[in-house]
Amino acid sequence: MKWNRARCLYPVIGAIFLVGLSLYIPVGELGNKDYQTSAPKAYEDLWNSIEELEQHDVVEEEYIEDIKEKIDLLDQQNSEDWFSHTSLEAIDSLKTSHEHNAAKLEQSLRKAEHALQSLDHAAAQLSQEAKQQLMSEFGEALENMSKGAMQLNEDLLEQLKGLDMRELTGVDKEKLQAMRERMRASAEQLKKQRDEGIGPEPKEMADEESNSQGDQGDCGGKGGISRGPGHVPGVLGDEIPPLDTGDFKGIDPKSLDGMTPGDLLGTRDTEHEIEEKVAPRLDGGEVNSQSSGGDRVWKNSLMPGEQRALKQFFK
Repeated sequence: MKWNRARCLYPVIGAIFLVGLSLYIPVGELGNKDYQTSAPKAYEDLWNSIEELEQHDVVEEEYIEDIKEKIDLLDQQNSEDWFSHTSLEAIDSLKTSHEHNAAKLEQSLRKAEHALQSLDHAAAQLSQEAKQQLMSEFGEALENMSKGAMQLNEDLLEQLKGLDMRELTGVDKEKLQAMRERMRASAEQLKKQRDEGIGPEPKEMADEESNSQGDQGDCGGKGGISRGPGHVPGVLGDEIPPLDTGDFKGIDPKSLDGMTPGDLLGTRDTEHEIEEKVAPRLDGGEVNSQSSGGDRVWKNSLMPGEQRALKQFFK
């Protein structure tokens, strides 16, 4: 038996060759990369909603630029620590303010569109008082849309201001229809701002909507949970007159004539009668009789089988 030295040197030579070859293989240097945390969902939703408003040209460009500046300021201040308490509170505050402004503008748009539709389609059936109320609502809505943080697009606002609500019959019907469709489309875009937001419509906006539905005269309206009470007269036939309940008269507490169960006889103020004499202490006395009867209760409370078991046990 002897060593084959040449054969043993092959693995050693191969290992040295591979190690030497690895010196010529380029290896990339690991640099110091800055990893940034992605922004919260509320921040991304707010940015997307602003871009959507800008794309559909719903509001004034000044509002878009102003809120974009605020978003950029949030990005610069909180990009390294998005999920801190201060950062999240600032994002939620800006988002809530934007949703509230969108809800107010949407409400004014819908009020103006409703008044314009009623005056255009049912002007002949409306009373003069109802027409005045609708024109007043339309003017109030235009005033709200032209002031505040979020204002309506200037082009559409000028078209609405140029309408003479007293002489809508002379306005081109196609122009009015196109204007109303644009108002509805803008209102739907503003509604998306609230639907994707944190909370529901503000309470004062809901109250304003419920109060904006005026008398429609003899014509039917669109209805809704915030509309009414009242319906179009004559839909269900002749109106039933109200029930005559007669005159309500009080009863005489001293006389029981003509009284029915449940009638109030009268009320009066009374005082408690206090016994001023103190009762003396009395002894209870002694019990002279021996107690009995427990054995009967004991026997009667057991079933026959239980009695036999006890007798068998105590034998």
